[in-house]
Parts: sequence; structure tokens; C-alpha cells
Amino acid sequence: YETANSIIIRWNPDFIIYAINPYAEDFFSLKSKDVEGKDLVKDLFNVREEKINQMKSLLWNIFHLPDQFIRQEYEVYLKNNEPRTISWSNRIFRNTAGYPNEVLSIGNDITNRKMTEEKLKLAVEEAKSANKSKSIFFSKITHELRTPLHAVIGFSQILAKDPALPSHLKGYVGSLHQNGVHLLNMINDLLDLSKIEAGKMTENPERLTISQLWETLFSMFVYQFIEKGITLKLVNKNILNDKFYLADFQKILQILVNLLANALKFTTRGEVTLDIMIIEKP
Repeated sequence: YETANSIIIRWNPDFIIYAINPYAEDFFSLKSKDVEGKDLVKDLFNVREEKINQMKSLLWNIFHLPDQFIRQEYEVYLKNNEPRTISWSNRIFRNTAGYPNEVLSIGNDITNRKMTEEKLKLAVEEAKSANKSKSIFFSKITHELRTPLHAVIGFSQILAKDPALPSHLKGYVGSLHQNGVHLLNMINDLLDLSKIEAGKMTENPERLTISQLWETLFSMFVYQFIEKGITLKLVNKNILNDKFYLADFQKILQILVNLLANALKFTTRGEVTLDIMIIEKP
């Protein structure tokens, strides 16, 4: 009691102070003898007049709880009216009839910790807000970029198939197509990342055929495989039929594009094979 590095106060259910320990004397800049018999809330906690009843109601709640140490957090005010947040552990002592006759309150100043927590909370909220703004920006800008890029890729394919295209320009058109597809893949990755961060990643199912999927993949990669001298082969050609499936075409396409791009990157000769299987649900 005398040497503890915590505020210790003995008081009764009428909020009258019995005594405070030396640490509490230093904390409140008051002597124990000066507050003995005084009102706990008004004379020691220095609570403003309009909030005294509210504070006493808060303290009175502990008498309706079990007698183990009851924890509370609330503000007290120093002589200079500086608010301090204290974490309290309250122990109730009762007389032989079972009525409370004394409370032992042990308090620790957690003001700095609470301020740090609030600053951290604010910093987290600001970071979330900034991250959300970034995600929205990426989502909008990538949508805007994909539309003209699809046109560039499409026209490069048309030019590549044109028999009237001079041979000395074929390499340039192939490079245009290759770089367009590569840029589109990067934009799709950015778009998906921004959606995940914004919590808006959704599935967009549509009717598709495996033939449609393969033709799109083949047209995107055929010139790159030819240029590298590698064969691109579909293993299970029976899958190319007119049967419709309901799925997210763009997401499936993106997965397969990533797989084929890696296969092309790390294959130096021979062939790359793609095997597509449909597993029907029972």
C-alpha cells in the first residue's frame, strides 16, 4: 500500500474517502489527510459539477457485480483540470450482514497508451482510405485503358492475316500484337488487384464454348510461338464442340493466358501442349 506504483484509494458506498496511498498523493497533488472524509468524485477526481451524478452512477454499478476485482476505465481530472484516463480494479468488502462497507480501488494511468491507440487507429483508417482511393483509381484507369487496347490487338491480328501485308512489315505487326497482349495482361492484373483491395472482386458468368476459348487463346499466342519456333498444341481436340458452359470467360482466359505465357517463356524448343478437361458435377 505504501510503496505501490499504482493509485490506491479506500472509499465507502457513499463515495466518502477513507484514505489514499503515497503514490495517489503525488498523482493528485493532494495529501491523504486533506481528502479523508471528502467526496471521492468531487474532491479527488475533480469531476465537473454537471458530470458528478453520471460518474457516481458508473461507480455504483460495481456493487451489482460479483466481489472479485471489477475492472473499469474512466477519466479523472488533476488540479490543473488535465484529464487522465485510469484503468481501475475495484475490490468490494462487505460486513457480516453482506452489505458493502468499503471499496479498494487500484488504478493505473493509461492516458498515453490510449492516445497511442487512438493515433494508431486514426493512422489505420487513413491508410485504408488512401488504399481504397488508390484501388478506385486503378479500377477506373484500367477500364479506360482496356477498351482502346482491345482495338489495337484486334487490328494487329487483322493486319497480320492480310496477304497484301508487305513481308518487311510482318515483324512490326507481330511485335505490335505481342506487346499489346502483354500490356493487356498487366492491365488485367492491375484491375483484379484493385478489385480485391476494394473488396469488389465478383464473378461475371456468361455463356461460352471451349472452341471460343481456344480460338481466342490461339489467336493471341500463335505468332509468338511461330516466332520462337515452338509448336502450340491442344491435346484433347474432342473438347472443341458447340456445347455451352456458364462461366466467367475473362477470368478463365486470364488464367490460361498466364499459364501459356509462362510455358512460352521457359520453353526453348519442341512444343507446348494444353489439355482442357471438363469435370461434370454429379
